[in-house]
Amino acid sequence: MAPYRGAGNPRPPVGRGVAVTMRNDPEPERMYAEDQLDQRRFRENDMPWEEVERRDREREEAVRQALREGRLRTGADYCYAAMILHHGRTPEDDLLAHEFAVLAAAKGSPRARWLAAAIEDRFLRSIGRPQRFSTQHGKAGEDAPVELYPVNPSITDELRLAFDVPPPEQTMQRVARRNTGLDDLSEPLRRQAGCVAYGCTESPPQRAVPVRTGTQKGL
Repeated sequence: MAPYRGAGNPRPPVGRGVAVTMRNDPEPERMYAEDQLDQRRFRENDMPWEEVERRDREREEAVRQALREGRLRTGADYCYAAMILHHGRTPEDDLLAHEFAVLAAAKGSPRARWLAAAIEDRFLRSIGRPQRFSTQHGKAGEDAPVELYPVNPSITDELRLAFDVPPPEQTMQRVARRNTGLDDLSEPLRRQAGCVAYGCTESPPQRAVPVRTGTQKGL
């Protein structure tokens, strides 16, 4: 009996000492670039939200089709696919996107660490529970200030840094600056922590390790 190799495509047989390099599927990256362009056009009042949502649904189905056909193989493939799927409408969409992000991180995509944390926070909010990594913020109404959504106090900053997420205090400071017009939260909050900004294939910068005095409790 052939050994079990887990979900997804089995590794092809190779000779001893032969390296196999899988190529990224260009389609997930193309769809992600399209996704970001649609979001920008909406912010600039150049595309109605109904059209953005329609195109989101089409991209989500295209990602699922790529999964069924076995075309998602590399860390970058799964990372871009997760970015597309996390615009889904249900907790199940978020769960699949989170699984993609975890797999992308395991396959070496550096951006996927932050993405896995952010999608977990999004999933928790969708089921009415506090987020854990402090990546989610928003407004209660059109004229309301931007607020950081409730955060579970059990997570430490060290764990957040392992996922390329800044401490909640830094996020709240930036949210406060946004409410005074001094910051633009259309730029992902992870930029503040020096985390990977764009591109699922980029290498992460070296992260500073915070100096702690005493025992740190969750925030």
